[in-house]
Amino acid sequence: MPDNCPHCGVALAWATRSCPRCGARLPDPVSNVPDPRPRPDPTQEVERDTWADEPRAGEPDPTLGAAVEAPDRRWSPRRWWAKPRHRALVAIAVCGVLLGVAVGLAFAVGNQTVDTNRVVPAKPAARRQPRRLTAAPATAPAISPDDQREIAYLSQLESVLQQAAVGRTVLVGSLRGAPATCAMPPAAAAVFVRSVVQNRTNLLNTLGALSPAPNPDSQRLEQLLAAALHASSQADGEYAAWLDANGATDPQSCSASSTPAIALFWNSAQASDSTATTAKTAFITAFNPVAVAYSLPTWTESQF
Repeated sequence: MPDNCPHCGVALAWATRSCPRCGARLPDPVSNVPDPRPRPDPTQEVERDTWADEPRAGEPDPTLGAAVEAPDRRWSPRRWWAKPRHRALVAIAVCGVLLGVAVGLAFAVGNQTVDTNRVVPAKPAARRQPRRLTAAPATAPAISPDDQREIAYLSQLESVLQQAAVGRTVLVGSLRGAPATCAMPPAAAAVFVRSVVQNRTNLLNTLGALSPAPNPDSQRLEQLLAAALHASSQADGEYAAWLDANGATDPQSCSASSTPAIALFWNSAQASDSTATTAKTAFITAFNPVAVAYSLPTWTESQF
């Protein structure tokens, strides 16, 4: 503010707003204390208020040529996001969150926990137990339809062999001690031996009634078994004839050569027995390997 009034020249006191003599309005006093507020840098771009360009209420719109209503100055996300400083604040906050997550993961997966004063080692890993090797369960190989038919046919032959084994047990009990002695009177033993002959005959009929063999090998086994049963039945019949001859001579004893007829029956029965044993051997030689392959029972010539 000037020291004298610019109109009448009277001396003025400090901070006087009007002249005490002439009453003229004086300019505002200017303080010599510097303004502490920062001054904008004219070389930098100043952020503009998005509302600064909007026409004020009652002023004509240069684009429309008419007065406009007062703009809506309520807060909205779009206006907030339009300001660069707001976008910068969001970017800084997102970067801070990502940095915090990365630091947390680094501490979580690290081998030791770092403290400001000391280092705490992580817990040692559990001792690894030796792995026990266990054998994998064996899986049964797949059975083809042809093999299934062959197994079914071999099972029928097994059934015939089991019935033949029953007859063999009866025959051995009837001829125990022959030819020097007999376990029972010759006439009674002959009855049991003839029942075995009938057993062999029935089994031959059973073989003949079986369904056709599924392959040539199974058909050959059926033929060998039939030959063995036929030879065994013939030998058993001759043993029965020898027992009849002994019973006619001495009802309580057995002999191999007490008479020419008894000797003839005995020698014939022995020859037929050897032929039957050979036939049985030929059958089991061909049958047992196949039975082993299909997990079926095996046989010997003395069992049937």
